[in-house]
Amino acid sequence: MWVCVIQSAVIMQGTLVFAQTAEEYYKQGLELKRQNRMQEAITAFNRAIEKNWKYADAYYELGMLYLQKGDAFALKKAEGLLKEAQFYGKDKMRYRASLARICESQGKYSTAYSEWEKVLAIEPGNIQALEGMARYHFRNADDYRYRINPQSYFSVIDKNIGTYIVRYQPSGIPEQYYSEKYIETIKQNEMMPALQWNKFVAKEDSLAEVYCKKVLLIDPEDRDALYLLVSLYNKKVTFQETRLSGSVVSGYGRDTAASASFVRYANSLAQLSPNDKTALLLLGIAYNWNGDYEEAQNAFSGAGERMTADERVPYSDVSYLRAGGIRGSDNLLPAAERSSFWRRHDPVFLTPYNERELEHFCRIAEANILFSVPIKKIEGWKTDRGKIYIRYGPPRLQIRYEGQTDRAINQIFLYEIWYYENFTFIFQQLFQNPNADFVLADWYGLNFIQIAKDVEVQYPEYYEYNPGLQFPYDCASFRGDRGLTRVELYYGIPAKTIQLTENENALSGSVTTGFYLADKNWDVVFQDVEDIGVQYSDSVVRRRGDVFTVEQSTYLIVPGFYHISIEMRDDNGSHTGAYRDTLRVDTYGTERIQISDIKLARDISIIEPDKPISRENIDITPSPFRYFQLNEPIYI
Repeated sequence: MWVCVIQSAVIMQGTLVFAQTAEEYYKQGLELKRQNRMQEAITAFNRAIEKNWKYADAYYELGMLYLQKGDAFALKKAEGLLKEAQFYGKDKMRYRASLARICESQGKYSTAYSEWEKVLAIEPGNIQALEGMARYHFRNADDYRYRINPQSYFSVIDKNIGTYIVRYQPSGIPEQYYSEKYIETIKQNEMMPALQWNKFVAKEDSLAEVYCKKVLLIDPEDRDALYLLVSLYNKKVTFQETRLSGSVVSGYGRDTAASASFVRYANSLAQLSPNDKTALLLLGIAYNWNGDYEEAQNAFSGAGERMTADERVPYSDVSYLRAGGIRGSDNLLPAAERSSFWRRHDPVFLTPYNERELEHFCRIAEANILFSVPIKKIEGWKTDRGKIYIRYGPPRLQIRYEGQTDRAINQIFLYEIWYYENFTFIFQQLFQNPNADFVLADWYGLNFIQIAKDVEVQYPEYYEYNPGLQFPYDCASFRGDRGLTRVELYYGIPAKTIQLTENENALSGSVTTGFYLADKNWDVVFQDVEDIGVQYSDSVVRRRGDVFTVEQSTYLIVPGFYHISIEMRDDNGSHTGAYRDTLRVDTYGTERIQISDIKLARDISIIEPDKPISRENIDITPSPFRYFQLNEPIYI
């Protein structure tokens, strides 16, 4: 008992204690390994083996530590140690599965697969072998994810690339192709569509999924299986066809059917490892995908709290989102400029979070997860793909294919093409060199470094907010009092979009509305937030066509030019909508006659017919819809 206490104390001080037996050194090694003090653990296990050269468990633990180092010498050392463990030990399948892991680390994937198969034939519940099989199939899927075999390079040209060819007239493409119409004709005459690998990828993903879930049936808290499942759902894609920039484009896009599973397993991983910042980042990405911004903010905030100051830098940096940012310096903008940037780009003021800033955090996290090059110690946000991803988000569609654009060079490249609505980028990687990074390509003389610079002049960054709640609105200005202008805001609350609850033969709901005026720097100078309840009969809601409750608000505003944001949030549901516009508030003086805004109304009636007609005696039902049905009366 006295020896154990001394051992624990000395280990905590960083000194390996002298021990009498191999077992004591072995226990010290396990404790040091638990504390992540790997070199001291290696020394302890070596001394255990010196005391007992047949100590199989010590050979095994020592081998696994060398496996973690990952370099060629360490892997060779690990292989020898695990063979010793297999020779002296009784748990043959455990050691065999670990030897297969070394083969995997050495790139001998088929050998590793064969060994894991043999282990599972004898011991179907061997977790190491099950995880190895899952990694094998996931790697196969990853190798061919986004892959196609095009008939010719014309198969991959969209309208954007066609525009680049006409504009830049690259030397690697014959002059007769410097015409978008000619390119389109050639594409239409191609007989064979590109060969797709989507079925193979789907099959391999499915097998990886099956093996991971087998592990979780045995051990629901296995972190490696959870990590692999989360990565799998994060990367799942389907082959799609869509219209971009006026032309039909085929490629791989996100599999939205995987979103629910992505959230579920990311949640399990984060609950299991609440201090793991990568797990929290993955959870934030999953929630952000699903539009659950409040949960995404919580996850990202938790990850940020667990980062070092250096790790937090890219998440605060918005320099990539300015023209010149892709090839410019990585200097962090001053805090005031960053704050101003996020105010201007916040799509909804009503919410307690900034959806655009969350998207930026999400893009940085994904860039680091997807595009980092660990062997070269390059973080994903510093790579060409990472910079484009942070600036423009995930491509609508993407493909990969092998190609050779210059036969004189005699090199084959793996090309990756990202299709967006208004621009397209091509990256290249030297084929069969997985340690090489994808960089902006020189594709048949098209210099995509230059193209990226030119694109960012018009599109410094891109983000599209899709409001879940759409509603009509309009506003008008009239003469006010004391030098102020009366501004009237009209909007319709959509009965068929907000969530209604049944209450005494009626359906009721509530929304929060926001009206914001901001100056040229998007600093809010005026705001009005209101809670509004609505009620409908069941027959009204069931009526064909749209049903709206029209509301009106009146304000006295200082004349000037403003940015405005008109917003609505369903209090009982998850839908929010916002519209941005500009508003010129004119000055109505007393020296001359001025005409205020002229607006069409749904109805106008006299409140008290026996009294004189005046503005106060007129009831006007405004029309925020900006359209009228056939034969419907119009009032001015």
